[in-house]
Amino acid sequence: MQVTNFNTNHRESGVRRVLRQRALFPFACAAAIALTLGLSFTALDVGPTLTPDSVQYLSAAESYASGHGVQTTVTGLETATPRQPLTSWPPLFPVTIAALMQQGLTPLSATRTLNTFYLVAIIIALSGIARLAAGPGLASIIVLAHAVMFYPVMTATFAWSEPMYTALSLCALYLVGRSHEPRSRALLLLFLAGVLAGFATLSRYIGFVLIGSAFIGIVWINLHEKPSVLLRRALSFSVPAILISGGWLVRNKIVSGVLLGDNREYSGISIDAAAGSLARAIAEDFFAPTANLPGMWGWLGIALGVTGAILLITGSVSVMRHFRFPSMNRRSGFTLILGLYVTLYLTAVLWVVQSVRVDPINTRYLAPIYPIMLTLLVMLFRASLFAERRSSEVPWRRPLLAASAVMLVVPQLIATTVFAARIGSEERTLTAPYWTSTVGDEYAWRDDQGLELLQTIADKDRPVISNHWELVHLVTGLPTKPMPNRETESLEPIFRFPGSFIALHLGTRPYLFNREDLDALAYRHPQLKNHGVVGSWALYEVLESN
Repeated sequence: MQVTNFNTNHRESGVRRVLRQRALFPFACAAAIALTLGLSFTALDVGPTLTPDSVQYLSAAESYASGHGVQTTVTGLETATPRQPLTSWPPLFPVTIAALMQQGLTPLSATRTLNTFYLVAIIIALSGIARLAAGPGLASIIVLAHAVMFYPVMTATFAWSEPMYTALSLCALYLVGRSHEPRSRALLLLFLAGVLAGFATLSRYIGFVLIGSAFIGIVWINLHEKPSVLLRRALSFSVPAILISGGWLVRNKIVSGVLLGDNREYSGISIDAAAGSLARAIAEDFFAPTANLPGMWGWLGIALGVTGAILLITGSVSVMRHFRFPSMNRRSGFTLILGLYVTLYLTAVLWVVQSVRVDPINTRYLAPIYPIMLTLLVMLFRASLFAERRSSEVPWRRPLLAASAVMLVVPQLIATTVFAARIGSEERTLTAPYWTSTVGDEYAWRDDQGLELLQTIADKDRPVISNHWELVHLVTGLPTKPMPNRETESLEPIFRFPGSFIALHLGTRPYLFNREDLDALAYRHPQLKNHGVVGSWALYEVLESN
């Protein structure tokens, strides 16, 4: 079998030298940060998008800022009171929003500021991780590729905690990797990593996967050390991580009786269906990010992305047949931790989606591990590009790989650019199958006649029942409860809240009880008073029973 070493090709050696250039690294990081800031300022100009989770965070932030603790005034009809402790969502994101609110910012302005900060922090943390795992030259490519990808800026335009969790988890992973460098203060770095991992869990409960995977990785790559050294390093990380995250779980158990705050019903989704939706989300986010774009741009991006994926697989598959795991060292050990984290994270997502009723797998769930997956993908690309030539491999491997890189980056550029250009369209979609949410701009809705009247006549201690409860709460600050589902629920629970108002935004969420349903109920039931349509809202009042 004839084997040709790549070092005989001067052009390839030149490319390899470029990838080793340390001088390019700081400029690449600066360019990635500048690009990220430009995109975030453009994308967040309208205001972060609201979803039902978002309004829980904002409500808890308002409650904390006003001295009521981490509570929410957005509750279900099964809850008799207009306020209850926040348990289904962790507290760190609303607490940080509250801290900025106390400096004079509105809830959405605080969210906008935080998400911009976290986007930059993600770039900085990713640059450190990529440099540890792949070297400075390849790290330059990774941070620049991440800066133009669609998913970071898209998730940051929602009032979600994913950017915070991503930044904290990447920082924790970087410190874990840095702790194994020569002459590093390993115990201090691992302690700080544990603190950050604990705080990451207080932003997203899936942070327990981060704690577990980092702990396993720390033990694994320290097996050659003395038992006392291994124990000190493992405890330096795990003790602060468990104490910080476990304290919140104890609080949840005390106030609600459940560690994670609620008992959700079984989803009924098979493992095959969950795995299929997971594969679809990853494939669409990495290889077809333009799938939701209309017209030519959408189809062009899909064609380029799919072709690039095929070329990448074709160019890499023959090389991977001869792959051998490298001997354990600092770099390969850190790469092992990254791969373990991605594997356990995806496993946890599959388990959650299969076990409890949550939203389908989409970009939001997977965005926190995409920077790590991008790092591993670029490392695979580099290994395939510079692997030794074998007579059995696919011809033209290197040109195929080079073409695949271009074809995978261009759709991301198209998706990100079009998204930023259309940011004021008031609608944003996530990876299918997911629902379309609307932007509730806090300023655009201030002069809405229906909300203005509602804020005047509604009792601030009584909940407003609405099909657009997140917008009602954002603009008016009133306690809210979601309107029941017309297919699976009943309207009878609304009569448990005399003195409350019902605000229906016309045309929103038709699967909930609508104006026709309430008009018919008001005609039959004297306890429900119809106030008519004001602007884009139909208003009703639940009267006291005689």
